[in-house]
Amino acid sequence: MLIKKIFWINAFCLIFFILDRVLKQIALSEKLKSFLNFNFSLSLNKGIALSLPLAEKFLYFLLIIIIFWLSAVILKSYQKKELTNILGLSLILTGTFSNLFDRILYGAVIDYFLFWEITIFNLADVMILTGGAIILWKTMILNQPFFKS
Repeated sequence: MLIKKIFWINAFCLIFFILDRVLKQIALSEKLKSFLNFNFSLSLNKGIALSLPLAEKFLYFLLIIIIFWLSAVILKSYQKKELTNILGLSLILTGTFSNLFDRILYGAVIDYFLFWEITIFNLADVMILTGGAIILWKTMILNQPFFKS
């Protein structure tokens, strides 16, 4: 049963990764104007979260450290069979890799959902935010330790 749940977590993340990549290609074509009640608009984000500027070399260094750390933590989650951690961390890693591909291929992250003319984001950003929210929910709201002893 546990292996089946882990399979579905990974399948879910893979589907969202593929959907994000497809939506980014659609955004690059600039042919779609709305999607799921969101304005669909191309924006190339060279900064980090919320378009905050950061030196490119430092940004890649920071991303490599984050990816290695997250990879180590998710491996430990698999060993301890912590499904909530696996789900949250898988979403974070999947979103991070999708945005990293953008940086490597295009020199910037492709954002496409324009939200009330306030901010623009992509599905990878939603995956990262959702994964973080799951981890916070587990540790802060449910008062469960990140790893069981």
